[in-house]
Amino acid sequence: MLDQFKKLNLKSGFVRELVVSPNRRLLVSLMVPTTTDSVTTGKTTRSYDVQFNKIADFKITVAAEPWLEVASHDALSSSPLIDRVLARRKRKSAAGSFAAGPLYHFSIVFAEGSIDVVAETCTVALVEELPAFSDDSR
Repeated sequence: MLDQFKKLNLKSGFVRELVVSPNRRLLVSLMVPTTTDSVTTGKTTRSYDVQFNKIADFKITVAAEPWLEVASHDALSSSPLIDRVLARRKRKSAAGSFAAGPLYHFSIVFAEGSIDVVAETCTVALVEELPAFSDDSR
């Protein structure tokens, strides 16, 4: 799951839609141009749905001016954000048992801001691949 997210080539992609269901899921739909050796080929554009499930925490800090362009992304099995969530869970579990699966920190960094999600799972789906049209094709 972590490797699948890390291996995605999202650089220069744009957020098409962002859906948040607190304490349940966060869905990021992205439009990503195809690339070869980090160079945009311009031949096709791929649409991905990246869904984070069983969310423990998330932070969204963005400025869409004029859109959200992906600069980088990463997935971690250990981070200060995960540590804060685990400490909070430990305090709450003192009153009763609190069972949960392992947590992962997923980060998508934009030209202006970022989305950080601590969740148990992440799924990636290629929704569609579209031909890219240019002015040269007319």
